[in-house]
Amino acid sequence: FFIFMAEGQIVYGAIATSTGIKAYHSDFTSINAVIQSLMSSIDFQIDQKRSFGAAPQTKGHTIQYMVDDEVAFISAATSEFPHRICFKFLQAISSEYKSQGDLSSSSGQRQLSKFLKEKMKFYSEDSSVDQIRQLNSQVAEVKNIMHSNIESVLARGDSLDNIMTKAEALEDKSVIFHKRAKKLKCAMLQENIKMCVLLTAIIICILVVLAGGLSGLIYWLVGS
Repeated sequence: FFIFMAEGQIVYGAIATSTGIKAYHSDFTSINAVIQSLMSSIDFQIDQKRSFGAAPQTKGHTIQYMVDDEVAFISAATSEFPHRICFKFLQAISSEYKSQGDLSSSSGQRQLSKFLKEKMKFYSEDSSVDQIRQLNSQVAEVKNIMHSNIESVLARGDSLDNIMTKAEALEDKSVIFHKRAKKLKCAMLQENIKMCVLLTAIIICILVVLAGGLSGLIYWLVGS
């Protein structure tokens, strides 16, 4: 279900016979007098369809009517609203009006006026009544989704830039850490070598002293 009102709307709907308008609903009261003057030119004896373009005489609105079985179904719409949808509206009310109310009674006419109002709203707003309009609505929806996606990508691009900057900074710190760790490892290795050399020298000295002492002892014993 799509709502799409960019192409205008139906502002007037009526059901009439040769004796006059029996039920109507109007969202633009200035058009009422125009419709009344049109009534005298409608031939109720002939089933027909006619439409009139927007003009100063029609208050800048288009007018359509359809006669079926001596009953006229009339609509008026803003100039940009498609004629084809107006005739679909007229066809719908001609098919359904008998089940909605009685043209000959006041209560029936009130019910039909309410019925006309609902149908006018439906055919003005619901894009499913017309394939071209539905496609336009779907295209508009796709455009909105694409714009939303592009905005998300651009926003994500900012986030990625921030992440990349932080990653580069972290990489620099990692390089510095490795260099310092390598220097510390070399220093510790040098200290270990020095300690090994020192211990070796001490051990050699001890062995020399012991060897000297032992040789002296042997010499004394032999001399005795």
